[in-house]
Amino acid sequence: MCDPEGGSVLAPIFKPRPSCRHVVFVVALALAGCGVAGYEKQMQEAEVRIQRIDEENRLLGPSLELPAAPPKTPWLSFFFLRPPKGIQTVSKKDEIPYHYPATSSVCSDVYVAISTDQEKAQKLIEEKLGTAGLNWQPVEVNPPGRPPIAFKAVEFFDQQAPASAPAVFVAYVHQTAGFPAVGVVFRVLKTNRDAAAPSLKMSMETYAEQGDAYKALADYRKRKAS
Repeated sequence: MCDPEGGSVLAPIFKPRPSCRHVVFVVALALAGCGVAGYEKQMQEAEVRIQRIDEENRLLGPSLELPAAPPKTPWLSFFFLRPPKGIQTVSKKDEIPYHYPATSSVCSDVYVAISTDQEKAQKLIEEKLGTAGLNWQPVEVNPPGRPPIAFKAVEFFDQQAPASAPAVFVAYVHQTAGFPAVGVVFRVLKTNRDAAAPSLKMSMETYAEQGDAYKALADYRKRKAS
């Protein structure tokens, strides 16, 4: 555009107000993007769950079964734990701690102790496995999709193992408020300790009690049947 005196005048910059149709289109596009992102996130989460299930099935066996409660003993209405693969699921004795030997496994044995409180469960484990005065330390287990679980844990040598086959016990004790304390102990040959670590970690991540245990068992059975 030219002015009367021969100069030039820039055309005014005009920013049209977006129409309602334009706004709706932009919002719809943004929502569609969120939908794609959400779908991709769900797919990634599903892939992680599948990988986790495959790894559990590779390293772990079926869940342990608790015998009927002996008279005058504390008891859990329900308990769930998948031990390392090769551990028998039925206890070989009816006295606490319950004993689950291996047919073939990175562990030679698993024990489950139940008592009225955490300290008594720790003492029971020490007494039955031939030691005393252990330095139990707090540890946290992080099961996928559930809140962390606080345990007291300790690792100690099996004093009764032959010199030709030294072994260690790896013990965990947990108590949920209002319920008995539960101890889980893995016996591992010293030569297998490093190889057993992934199985022990994953096994403890399956630990569940009461309502969580019912759900864990139902999920496990559903996956097994599919």
